[in-house]
Amino acid sequence: MAKVERGLVAEGECFTIEFAVRTNGRSPAAEFLRGLQDGEPGAKGEAPLAPDEQVDIWAWFLEACDRIARRGTRLRGGRTTSFRTASGS
Repeated sequence: MAKVERGLVAEGECFTIEFAVRTNGRSPAAEFLRGLQDGEPGAKGEAPLAPDEQVDIWAWFLEACDRIARRGTRLRGGRTTSFRTASGS
């Protein structure tokens, strides 16, 4: 089986966050991320985000990925705690 090509979102001491790229060069995750950055709606029929919301969401997403990669924890401001492995440790 061929090795899956990946794109990098964030890299840190705890995790590396990547997305897969299909053999045909398409990547639904990369397309989603570009759409998020451009403020495109996430679901069919959803209205586009206002320009100031686009920046806030994109910046928050990148910071969240960076925080998870570096520290293994989510950002504060909601139900945020440390991630645990499947074994609970």
